[in-house]
Amino acid sequence: MPHCIQIIVAPAEFADSIRLRWSRLASLRRESGFGLFPVDYQLIDEKIAPLMTPRATSNQFMFLTPAFEQYLGELSIGGRLAYLETEYWGGTGGQGAAAYENGNFS
Repeated sequence: MPHCIQIIVAPAEFADSIRLRWSRLASLRRESGFGLFPVDYQLIDEKIAPLMTPRATSNQFMFLTPAFEQYLGELSIGGRLAYLETEYWGGTGGQGAAAYENGNFS
C-alpha cells in the first residue's frame, strides 16, 4: 500500500503563530499537544516562488529545497517546528525529517 506524507509539526503553543504566518495551510490540532500542517508542492511553490530557487532536493527529501528550508527557518522564529516527509510504494521508499528552532536548523 503506497503512502506519501509531507507535514509540518509544531507544539500547540506555537501552531497559532504558524497559522498566522501561512494562513493557506490546513491545520489539525491534536490532543497530544501538537499542531499538524500538511503541505504539498503547490503550497510550497506558492510560498517560495518569489525566491526563484531551483527545485533541487537532496536524496532524502522530495520537497525540501534550499528555498523551502530557508522559509521553514523563518517560520520557526519564536518557536520550533519539524518538517517530515515519507513516501513508500510496495515496501520501497524513503523518509526524512528536519527540525528548526528560532530561525535555525537544529
